Amino acid sequence: MSKCQLQNNSAFVINHIFQKLGNRPPNKKTVQKMIYLIKETGIDLGYDYYLYFYGPYSADLDEEIISLTLNGAIDLKYTYNGHLLTPLISDVSLMDGIDAEAVEKVIDHYVEDGWNARKL
Repeated sequence: MSKCQLQNNSAFVINHIFQKLGNRPPNKKTVQKMIYLIKETGIDLGYDYYLYFYGPYSADLDEEIISLTLNGAIDLKYTYNGHLLTPLISDVSLMDGIDAEAVEKVIDHYVEDGWNARKL
């Protein structure tokens, strides 16, 4: 992973999920649902959602994931199990004014052994 710093809400969530899963990359559906659950606890990471085929979906978040991929912050791999997101930058923080511990607490609550997007 790169040593440069990045301040980005979705990259922070992807990195934290990646670490909690023992360095296994989450898929895009998992990240979409996790950020929605974070929003439901009252923490606004800046993404609007609507109901889609697999649950809550944010087009803004999807565009940001593509942008992070194009800028080399994450690796997007297309697999049978979905679009896997591997962080390439280790030092990622949330945008100013967002409580990182509160976001991590929500993620930690949902991450467990064998956890996946369908269970969310």
